[in-house]
Amino acid sequence: MRIDSFQYFTPEHPPEHLGPILARNRFDGSIAIGADSGDPRELLTLVRDHDFVQAAIPCIDLGDSKLTLLLDELGQSPKFRGVF
Repeated sequence: MRIDSFQYFTPEHPPEHLGPILARNRFDGSIAIGADSGDPRELLTLVRDHDFVQAAIPCIDLGDSKLTLLLDELGQSPKFRGVF
């Protein structure tokens, strides 16, 4: 399996743009990384329906008073692999 190391998605460069590029270059998938410490749920929602995204690693505020609850919630996503 060939995985592109990671991708940041933006409104100008959504997952829909990456899928054909990966396929053309014979990659099996990619790992999505959160570009900022906004709502980490947005990254998981963004990649949910894109099979080529193998994993998602959102950026979160480790000082958040509700960190444990947030991690429990994020852990429900099958693509969630960790945070940074």
